Amino acid sequence: MALTLGDRVKETTTVTGTGTATLLGATTGFQSFAVVGNGNTTYYCIADQGGANWEVGIGTYTASGTTLARTTVLASSNTGSLVVFTAGVKDVFVTYPAEKGVWYDASGNATITGTTTTTNLAYTGTLTGSTGVLNIGSGQVYKDASGNVGIGTASPTQKLDVTGNINTSGSLNSINTFAYKNLLIDAGFIINQRAYVSAATLASGAYGHDRWKAGASGGDYSFTQLASNTQITIASGKSLIQVVEDKNVNGTSYVLSWTGTAQARYAVNSATPSGSYAASPIVITGQTAGTTMSVEFNTGTLSKPQLELGAVATSFDYRPYGTELALCQRYYTVLGNEATANVFLSGYITSYGYFTNVLTLPVKMRATPTGTVVGSWIGVNVSGPTIPYLSTQTVVVYATGTIVGQGTLYNSSSAAYLSFSSEL
Repeated sequence: MALTLGDRVKETTTVTGTGTATLLGATTGFQSFAVVGNGNTTYYCIADQGGANWEVGIGTYTASGTTLARTTVLASSNTGSLVVFTAGVKDVFVTYPAEKGVWYDASGNATITGTTTTTNLAYTGTLTGSTGVLNIGSGQVYKDASGNVGIGTASPTQKLDVTGNINTSGSLNSINTFAYKNLLIDAGFIINQRAYVSAATLASGAYGHDRWKAGASGGDYSFTQLASNTQITIASGKSLIQVVEDKNVNGTSYVLSWTGTAQARYAVNSATPSGSYAASPIVITGQTAGTTMSVEFNTGTLSKPQLELGAVATSFDYRPYGTELALCQRYYTVLGNEATANVFLSGYITSYGYFTNVLTLPVKMRATPTGTVVGSWIGVNVSGPTIPYLSTQTVVVYATGTIVGQGTLYNSSSAAYLSFSSEL
């Protein structure tokens, strides 16, 4: 049974009381109710010819007997109830009730209540409403009173909350939803080039995992290293700081979030955090773009710290290991700490006793680094290395030769290596 309307549908009836109207045929120049279709409903009006009684409602047409059942009354001369018609001829016709109409108000707005079903919906303007459900095929779109929209979930917690997969043939652009939104480097504590040992003493200013240095009272922390993101536990009275390079600061407002019992504080336009510690998340304002900023975490467990643009914390930014390592090597890199002869230098010793090798660093460093030779080195016809010349991507390793001719130099173990630092 469907609700059907027709143009110029009008008949007469002699119905009395509140019963079903028997239709007596189409009025000259009009169609009969047969266009409505057997068993279908339509909007009708019955009115006395020359009288004061009338009734508008939803009626059900039956072809057998050509009747119209007065199923639902929408309005009438009997205060909205079925009219008790008296004898006489009445006009009965298809109408469009005001109670079911959609129209523009004086401001050009249209209001629709209830459920609306459409095959194709095209509109210009704004669809408004505090809450509701939009049925599209077998799926639903939900909107709550806060303006959050859910697809596949009736309880959205974000401006757009989707349960299920998203497929797009174009681009998705966001200021802080995808990769590289986290300004903190090695936030998963997976890069440990200095080989910091769990619970070892970490003096003020010294580095543990890459990019994390001890606060003013030291930064001892314990952990069980995982291949994936690792939770650490900062010892009582200790803290860890990360300074964010000015080139990575592109906005004025940020949010700092993490999981764990540790609390945090920060510094805008400074490498030295200060003030009171607070729980996650922390909204940071007043930062100047292109200026250093910093964060500091105190005693407790710490996992997945994230510093990102905006005021709302989002999901943690997982980056590939190789990417994270390269980001760390911009500030600190080490050569030779993996095995004996991991750094193997060979060359000709001049008559002046010069033995020189030029090494290319894995990535271009933030600034000209400080080079350090660590541990014992084995030389053939040369003695221990020095690093007299450095740039952001190449360094010169020099040794003194004992003969004129071929010489070699290499690290004696993983405890002997070359390190280069351009930390902030």
